Amino acid sequence: MFRLSPEKTLNPKRQRVNLLETIWEIILENPSGIRLQEIYREIERRYPLTERQKARNPKYGHVNFQHLTRYYIQPLVASGEVIRISRGKYGPNLGKSEARTRKRVTRRSRNHEMVQEAYLIVHNKDAFERHPNMLGLTVRIDKSGNVKPLSPLTDKIRQRVTVVYYTSGDYMVEGIFEVASDRLDEGDERRVKEWTSDIQFIIKPKLKPVEGVDFRNLILKLNLFKGLKKPEKDYRMALRGPNYIRFLDSHDFHVIEKALQSSDNHRKRRILTRKYGSGGEGEEHKMLKERVANNPNIIGLTNVQEAEIEHSFISGDSADILFRINHDHYVVVEIETDFPRPGCYQALKYKVLQSAEIGANINSSNVQAVLVAKTLPLEVQDICSKYSIRTVLIRS
Repeated sequence: MFRLSPEKTLNPKRQRVNLLETIWEIILENPSGIRLQEIYREIERRYPLTERQKARNPKYGHVNFQHLTRYYIQPLVASGEVIRISRGKYGPNLGKSEARTRKRVTRRSRNHEMVQEAYLIVHNKDAFERHPNMLGLTVRIDKSGNVKPLSPLTDKIRQRVTVVYYTSGDYMVEGIFEVASDRLDEGDERRVKEWTSDIQFIIKPKLKPVEGVDFRNLILKLNLFKGLKKPEKDYRMALRGPNYIRFLDSHDFHVIEKALQSSDNHRKRRILTRKYGSGGEGEEHKMLKERVANNPNIIGLTNVQEAEIEHSFISGDSADILFRINHDHYVVVEIETDFPRPGCYQALKYKVLQSAEIGANINSSNVQAVLVAKTLPLEVQDICSKYSIRTVLIRS
């Protein structure tokens, strides 16, 4: 996470991205349009140009950073977020480009299920790994000292909106999420403290494969980059780095969704083959598992918000059932039909894995483990009691 300020000294490794962000800010601050010469002056005033960038190219006669500026503006125009008002004059196309995109969505929706507002959000890997249930959108400081969202589409993000989470550091689409809260107030205890001045939301996964999908494999399939001359090369400039937001039409959303589902299904098949062997899961075990998943009350659970059969962990293990009771309370369930003793240790392992994945202590009461079995010898009951694993006997 970073907060862009005109006075801030930029990391040389990020200069290419931040020059593009600076260009975008300058255009965004001039809704009636701004000429290239004025853009050049603003860049010199607020961006730490290197001597090489300030130098004049002896072969072509132009100043290097000015040539780079024109090069960076091209994908902004192609993506529809910047319009060419006249020769050498550009302005932001806020609202209009999104309206045109929505119009295209309506025409294309004959072959696709309509998506209720979906946005691609560019973030960084570290933020996702540390806080996978949170979304932080960075603010910027304009030339007048006012605090504004870094992306012009930030105000579109609100509760129940669908977001596709893309981490730019490793080019991965991490999953599809639903925004589960309104914008969190400054004093809200659920806010991530290290993101002090960022706009923050709680998000919950709708489709989140462990391994994600390489975004570079999708570039040529997405309408989002159709206007670029060299989409495989220029797509990163069109996205403009962390905390930027792009509207996804129905076609693009389904391309990403299908890729995530394919990745998730492939991984689950590998895990289930390892778990149950080449012969697959027994019919009796499967029936009992589905019965418990569909009727959590038979094992004493109420207020269940979500039940997932064969929940996959990052480790490659798979719990028979994972129940989500509320925002941060879960119950992992192990089903055993013949030999319940191994299930004690499986249930304990799943409890530890789920605790680790939500960032809780392994002894946290936020994650509970339940062993459901058709027989419960005293030895099994003693082991489960020792490690706080609740047992449920279901004979038929």
